[in-house]
Amino acid sequence: NINMADPNGILVPHSPIAVDRWKPSPQTRLYFLTHMHTDHTVGLSSTWRGGKIYCSRVTKALLKQKFDLPDDLIVQMEMNIPIKIPLCRDGSISMTATAVDANHCPGSVMFLFQGYFGTVRLLNLFIYVVVVVKQVILLANKGTLHGRF
Repeated sequence: NINMADPNGILVPHSPIAVDRWKPSPQTRLYFLTHMHTDHTVGLSSTWRGGKIYCSRVTKALLKQKFDLPDDLIVQMEMNIPIKIPLCRDGSISMTATAVDANHCPGSVMFLFQGYFGTVRLLNLFIYVVVVVKQVILLANKGTLHGRF
């Protein structure tokens, strides 16, 4: 697990992935945006051509509105549906990325990455705990927990 507390974004170790980080580097080829708050878009502008940006549907709409980026630069991810991303031209090496609702603001997501670098979850722990507690309360109110604790 990696906590998203770094204001400069995250470079996922031993991978080509940057999250909320808009400074191109030699090892980075995939850029993911958790949400559109200004502290997560520092360095991103209408002239961005560093690579494709992966984000939620709502964040894509906001990105287009604020930065007028071309459609082919933004990859819309659906919630809870893994997408396969090729890491080389022939497709022999790939990874999967899954966007999960972060319950922080409209369009905000956490990411799950799986590939040659292992499995990496980027999350805000406080938000995650709130979601789990809400789910437990809902299950308890439906009477489906039956002493699972």
